[in-house]
Amino acid sequence: MTLTPVGKIIYDHFTNQRAILDNILLKARDSLTIHPNELHLGILPMCSLWSQLIQLKNELSDLTKSESQPSKLEYHVVFNPSDKAILSDGLMDAVICLANDIIPYTQSQNLDYVEIARIPKVFLFSKDLEIAQKKDLKPKDFKDIPLYTIAPRSSPGAHIESVNVCHKLGFTPKVIFMDSPEDILLSIGTGEGFFICDSWFSPINTAQFCHLTIPDTHSVVLAWWKNSNHPGLPYLIDLCQKIDWPDSTL
Repeated sequence: MTLTPVGKIIYDHFTNQRAILDNILLKARDSLTIHPNELHLGILPMCSLWSQLIQLKNELSDLTKSESQPSKLEYHVVFNPSDKAILSDGLMDAVICLANDIIPYTQSQNLDYVEIARIPKVFLFSKDLEIAQKKDLKPKDFKDIPLYTIAPRSSPGAHIESVNVCHKLGFTPKVIFMDSPEDILLSIGTGEGFFICDSWFSPINTAQFCHLTIPDTHSVVLAWWKNSNHPGLPYLIDLCQKIDWPDSTL
């Protein structure tokens, strides 16, 4: 096989971008060796955790403070917490994420984790959806409304959890698959359907959307590399278990 002229353009562009990415990762690893006292914590995008993370950062600094090396907590957005490179390659010392995103990979990637919160799930929908005006709204009111769910090509069964939630609430949804939360928000923003997410999902606090809390929860965990010898990690684990996370039922 040989590349077509268009394929050659795409291939050259990809290899150039990959070289840039590899250089970024190399610099990131180098920065960790320059600042060994820093703890790098990954969090999922669009999570409303900032006030708690500031508290966590301040408490960690107080607990591990020394004249020579005070500890410092840095935050980074993590789009795929199960990616092997995030923890085992040293880019992150720990990650806060949903349990179902990382627990299936803990054994193969030599990861450990601890549950730090259980957060309520909600139905997220547009304020322009007709039932948004209904008083005493119940989950079964959504039985004839499409459910948007994330089902990336690499994980075709990713929507099953959302479908099971609806089954427990007494109805079978019509599922529309999408690959990203951004695509879902664009669709439901026009009043086309609803989405099951957790109460930490920051768009629920915007004027465009409404949400209905349902009797189900997500488990949130702190995960880390088992072989990590970072001196600040035990303090971080302990603090994450003790901190008062928002809307947590743990």
